[in-house]
Amino acid sequence: MLNKPKVHHLAKRMLEDYQRALEDLDKDDVFEPNNAFTLRIRGDVKYMLHDYQGALEDLDKADVLEPNNTFTLRIRADVKYMLHDYQGALGDLDKANVLEPNNAFTLKIRGDVKYMLHDYQGALEDLHEANLFEPNNAFTLRIRGNVKHMLYDYQGALEDLDKANVLEPNNAFTLRSRGDVKRMLHDFQGALEDLDKADVLEPNNAFTFRNRGNVKRMLKEYQGALEDLDKVDVFEPNNAFTLSIRGDVKYMLHDYQGALEDLDKADVLEPNNAFTLRNSGNVKRMLHDYQGALEDLNKADVFEPNNAFTLRIRADVKRMLHDYQGTLEDLDKADVLEPNNAFTLKIRGDVKYMLHDYQGALEDLDKANVFEPNNAFTLRSRGDVKKMLKEYQQALEDLDKADVFEPNNAFTLRSRGDVKKMLKEYQGALEDLDKADVFEPNNAFTLRNRGNVKKMLKEYQRTLEDLNKADVFEPNNAFTLKIRGNVKRVLHDYQGALEDLDKANVLEPNNAFTLSIRGNVKRMLHDYQGALEDLNKADVFEPNNAFTLRIRGDVKKMLKEYQGALEDLDKANVIEPNNAFTLTSRGDVKYMLDDYQGALETIDKVHHLRPNDHLILQTQKWLKWMLNEYQPTIKLLPFNSNIQSFTYNELNFGTSLGKGAFGKVYESYWKNTKIAIKVLKWSGSHNEGAKKSFISEVRTLGSIQHINLVRLLGYCIKGLKHMLVYEYISNSSLDKWLYEDNLLDWDRRMCIIIGVAQGLAHLHKCNPIIVHLDIKPQNILLDQDFTPKLADFGLAKILDGKDEDVMRLASTSTPGTSGYMAPEILSKQASTKSDVYSFGVLLIQLLNGSPFILDGNEIHIRKFIQWAQKVHVEENGFQQIFNVVIDNSIIGFDHNEAKSFLQISLQCIKEDPNQRPGIQEVLQLFEGLNKKKGIQHIPTSIQVYFNILLKRFGSTFKRM
Repeated sequence: MLNKPKVHHLAKRMLEDYQRALEDLDKDDVFEPNNAFTLRIRGDVKYMLHDYQGALEDLDKADVLEPNNTFTLRIRADVKYMLHDYQGALGDLDKANVLEPNNAFTLKIRGDVKYMLHDYQGALEDLHEANLFEPNNAFTLRIRGNVKHMLYDYQGALEDLDKANVLEPNNAFTLRSRGDVKRMLHDFQGALEDLDKADVLEPNNAFTFRNRGNVKRMLKEYQGALEDLDKVDVFEPNNAFTLSIRGDVKYMLHDYQGALEDLDKADVLEPNNAFTLRNSGNVKRMLHDYQGALEDLNKADVFEPNNAFTLRIRADVKRMLHDYQGTLEDLDKADVLEPNNAFTLKIRGDVKYMLHDYQGALEDLDKANVFEPNNAFTLRSRGDVKKMLKEYQQALEDLDKADVFEPNNAFTLRSRGDVKKMLKEYQGALEDLDKADVFEPNNAFTLRNRGNVKKMLKEYQRTLEDLNKADVFEPNNAFTLKIRGNVKRVLHDYQGALEDLDKANVLEPNNAFTLSIRGNVKRMLHDYQGALEDLNKADVFEPNNAFTLRIRGDVKKMLKEYQGALEDLDKANVIEPNNAFTLTSRGDVKYMLDDYQGALETIDKVHHLRPNDHLILQTQKWLKWMLNEYQPTIKLLPFNSNIQSFTYNELNFGTSLGKGAFGKVYESYWKNTKIAIKVLKWSGSHNEGAKKSFISEVRTLGSIQHINLVRLLGYCIKGLKHMLVYEYISNSSLDKWLYEDNLLDWDRRMCIIIGVAQGLAHLHKCNPIIVHLDIKPQNILLDQDFTPKLADFGLAKILDGKDEDVMRLASTSTPGTSGYMAPEILSKQASTKSDVYSFGVLLIQLLNGSPFILDGNEIHIRKFIQWAQKVHVEENGFQQIFNVVIDNSIIGFDHNEAKSFLQISLQCIKEDPNQRPGIQEVLQLFEGLNKKKGIQHIPTSIQVYFNILLKRFGSTFKRM
């Protein structure tokens, strides 16, 4: 039986009048010290007054005075629990349970202690038993709910906490525990309501603040979450969980530095926590500390393997470190653990893009867009993938959307600029790339693409500037080098272009673009064989490319593979019709294949594309002439069996022998015989003259032969090249012997003049008569025996009539050479007497052998002739002329012959053609002179050379 005062004390405790109860118990202890009952009741009261240390002292004494009292043990265990001496509490409760088994209070307190010791299974067993012996106890239910929470039985935990809340409404512990469970069940709104109520009932509770901050984080109320977590740090500083969560919230608020500081502290307080490590790795990722991020995430994966968040963040870090294969492995695992996560899908899509799996990338990005629509990253990555799949219009749509949801993103702008470039919207592309350069300066991709766009806009100098910068910020990039090589090609820096393209080919071998451009550059450097090799490779790696085909066609043209060239150019024209370069080259090839009609049709198309191109107009005019005038004329030429039609390949051009008004003459060989080839000019203002020269020579020399006429062996026509093939005359032309030291002796001179007269006589008695019209020293060739041969019949005319007839010349034609040309030629009249006039001038030159000198001054031939004609009629006029003209220093000089020849020459150069003798009369006069002289001795070429030596070294010979 309890005495009356003790009953009063117990009653006051039960009525929660703890302060008065304590006063009474203190008095009892004074009057009756060391009473076990008084001590345990006072310990219980102090416990209720939160004087845990005082309570423990009283209960320890009570246990000494009255050991193994279950009440003492239970209360003392509860006090130790409050003092965080969970092990000591467990010891007392185990004893109490032995002394009084199945006591609900003992079991529920022990369950709570085991919970604090993380023995969740043991705690659950005790709490189940406590609930059996004392059902619907709010304390038991809320602790059991908390234990189930720790065992991840969130639904069971919620049921217990809901019951506890019914039995004991508005309990702060119940509410904050239920709020935490609802958070785990993703009922964030319900969790927030419970935690708000708990905060009202028990303000400034660190657990409440921490969990509410966590819930607000999940609801993306990051600012509110930060405020709660900051409060937690005030009431419960240096809590690892608080710091981890707050670090994550600061990350969401883009305060990466602040986040890292919190997470570093959390890692010190609670090392190797997977949540802390993965968040720390995520923050370091945002701070571009990819190596540090990878280390944290690798640790997180060790302590909590197969966490989808860890895997996808680590994958993103590996992506930034260009470990695309490792990235893909992590993302595949993350997708298995947490399927259809938008972040996983969009990063995996981006990685597949980097691995050139564009179709796989598109599938992932399409899914990501379904689960998280209108995400700027997804849209811009998908746009970039579609760009690689050449779906440019769809790519542009995605990039436009990305720019709406995240304006002024440099990646979006440069990708969109690249897409617009592919759509040939060069101005729009340039605007996007300029903006990208503002928001992210000196990006190599931006610079090289902008350079490429400027290239398309033909701003080649500005293009080169961008590409040079790109090469500085990202050296040895194959794309930069090949585009820069192309620009240098356009700027005619072929050597610089070749260097860039060679480097690009080393970095990225067998790239069709590089090979095509390099082939073009080699073409410009005349390395046609090297160009052909590159273009053949380019055609293998990218068949049917119009650029490659047209350049290869042009190269084959330069290598004279005309049929192969035409095939390539025809293909290029099918793939890219109406390209001016293709058409021009094809027209040129058709011309070389003598398809003038096809060439003209092709050039007409070029003219339509380039109406003001002067060269095209000239070519068009030329081809029309070829079809309308030249070809019909050639067909009408009297080609006969005396001359041969040569193929171009039969003629090998050697040393140049000289050139005239309409072409050059080359030394060559044909069938081991030395020949001379005259190549006529068929271009520009020379067309008409060259045409007439070609026709005239064939008409005249093709039908006659004479010892004093150069022999025409044949002709060759190859495209623009029209050639005449002659016998080779070894001693060149007469002018070389007359003007170089006056080397010919007297007899040889007379033989030459007689031979020229014989050649002219043969022409003038032909039927029809042939008039040469260009007799001069340059057109008299000398063979090895110094036999003269008339050459260059390009100005010759056929006279349909008698010897004395006069032919009317075309108003545009003035044949002959000034000084040698007969006066009537200027009146557009010509006859055989015109050749006689030229012959008379030639005879005077042979009598003199040097430039005409009058009064000590060198003068023009025409003026000298006019002087001679005037003086001749004067008294002693002939002697004056003789004194000026005759050179008596010529070896073998004959004074009487000289007088006779001069008389003949003066007759030949009379102003009136009717007063001139015919060439046949001139020959008769020569024959009369020869009869007077007797048999003429004609020196051999050896004797002529001896005369040359005598002339040069005569004084030396005389001394010998």
